[in-house]
Amino acid sequence: MKKTIQFETRQEKKRESLYEDTVDIAVMEEDDIESELLDGDLNRTGTCWATCTENNTHVTLMWQDGDKQYKLHKSGGNQGYKGAKRGRPHTAETISYQRGKEARQHHVDGVHVVLSGVGRGRNRVRKGLMASKLRVRSVSDATPEPHNGCRSKKVRRV
Repeated sequence: MKKTIQFETRQEKKRESLYEDTVDIAVMEEDDIESELLDGDLNRTGTCWATCTENNTHVTLMWQDGDKQYKLHKSGGNQGYKGAKRGRPHTAETISYQRGKEARQHHVDGVHVVLSGVGRGRNRVRKGLMASKLRVRSVSDATPEPHNGCRSKKVRRV
């Protein structure tokens, strides 16, 4: 249920228009959740790979149904965000929420989340998946770390 909000200034109106997608992510009541459940068994578990860089966020959701393997991919640029907005936490939450809704339509009820990268949207990916009524079964980190790194430069002698 959406509420109508009266805006006092142009800045508030502009700020509200930036976050229009978050209205759908609002917490739903128990009756709404039960009515949204789909017919059939919701026992498929998938894997959500989220790569969060400083400039963009990529979310890939994969699961298997028998011999078939399904894959949903979305990034901040595909979503329509331009420039620095692609790397924001709100973008990560919106992308993962939409991917989660599509996975629910394919009778996926749980995901294992694998986070990679050091971007700002890491935690919001999990929140977006939970808002789409997917059960987050585990969260793991796959960010690559150098063991010793590259060889350092030769010390300069003066």
